[in-house]
Parts: sequence; structure tokens; C-alpha cells
Amino acid sequence: VLPSSIMLAGPGMLLNTFLTSLYVKGAVEVDDEAPTWAVAALLSAILSATDPVAVVAALGGLGAPEKLSAVVDGESLLNDGSAVVVTYVARDWVMGANAPASEKYCPTSPPTVGCICLFLLQVAGGGTLIGIFAGLILYYWVGLIHSEHSYVLETTSVLIVVYATFFSAEAAETSGVLATVTLGIMVSCMVKNQLSHAGAHGHHMVMHQLCYMCNHIIFFVAGVITVRFMWRATGCAHDFRSPRAWAEL
Repeated sequence: VLPSSIMLAGPGMLLNTFLTSLYVKGAVEVDDEAPTWAVAALLSAILSATDPVAVVAALGGLGAPEKLSAVVDGESLLNDGSAVVVTYVARDWVMGANAPASEKYCPTSPPTVGCICLFLLQVAGGGTLIGIFAGLILYYWVGLIHSEHSYVLETTSVLIVVYATFFSAEAAETSGVLATVTLGIMVSCMVKNQLSHAGAHGHHMVMHQLCYMCNHIIFFVAGVITVRFMWRATGCAHDFRSPRAWAEL
């Protein structure tokens, strides 16, 4: 599953972006004009990063093999490294050569191959290294607290490290998603064996419940935001101090 997911997340995502760019360039018009290649690449990079929630649910309903669902899930997690790089590179291309260099990852327009490779190494490689480091810390920490026989402490420790890994990676301008995915692989391969039976069960239940809640919250909030922008002309302030905004939420 992992090799297939990597192939789809890397070369597959780039191929998808290229083909979508061709379609956007040839079929889409803005103010009766075709978009530039830079704009087409930016839109295609955003659209090419898959969201597996609805797809996996459909595959489950159709009785598709579990391996197929696992490949789609894995690709959606691993494509963050390539998708983020392509999106930001395309954004820099859209901004053009006159944009301040401090606001761009690659100062040249269009970006050079060397700059793109370095950016990919920073995002993907840096996120992976942070995930490995966090996994080792969690492994030794769980080993230390194993004698306490406290599944609450074990589950809480895993949760804290997961969120700390993501935000630390994002603060370091690497991929928080890849760091968390790498941490998950480390947990499956190493840390899980250090957890007590009650701790492993608690970890499984808490993570699944959080996943279920977050998936529903994301789609709900996305729908609310979409509606608010559709009805932006109504004058509703996009501000936390707006009673109407809270009422809509």
C-alpha cells in the first residue's frame, strides 16, 4: 500500500496537476480571456490534492477492496508534501517578478528547478524528520510511564505529542501533515508495542472519535463559510464580534 500511495502522491499528483492545467488553460475563460499558465497551474495544484473522506465512504458503500481505500487514504495523507510545494510555487509564479522577494519562496519568476527541489526537500524532508524525532521521543516516554499502568496518561501523552508535532512542523515551515503521518507510522511500528492493553484500547477509541468529529466539523464549517461568502452582499461582518456571524455558525 505504501509504495502505491507514494507513487500517487508524488508523480501521480504532478501528472494530475499538469493535465488539469491543460484543461483549465484550454476550457476556462475569465472575462472572455483564457487564464495564464501560472493561474492555470495554481488552480490545478489546489484541485489536484485529493480529499478522501467522501471517496472512501463511497468505496465502502460499494464494497470495494479495503486495499483500494487504504491506497486512497495513504495518497491523500502523503500528497501534502508535493501539493503544498506545487501550490506555493505556482502562487509565486502568479505573483510575478515584481512581488517582494520576502513574500515568495522562490524569488525568480518562473521559479527555477533548483529552488523547487530545495523547497520540496524542506517541506517533505523536514516534516518527515520532525515526525521521526517526535516518534522517538514518544517511544521512550511511553516506555517510562508504562509502569504507572495509567491508560489516561498514555492516551494523553500520545494526543499531546500528535498536536505538538503538527504545530512544531508548521512553525518550522515544513509539512505538519507529513510530520504527523510519519509519527503515526512510528506509533504503529514502535510505540504501540509500548502501550498497555488498556492504553492501546483507549488510544484507539479516542483517536477514532476525534477523527469522526473532526471530519464532520470540517465539512460543516466549510459549508457555513461557503454560504457566508455567497451571501457576502448582505453585509454580515466576518468578525467574531458579529452576533449574526455567531448565529449563522
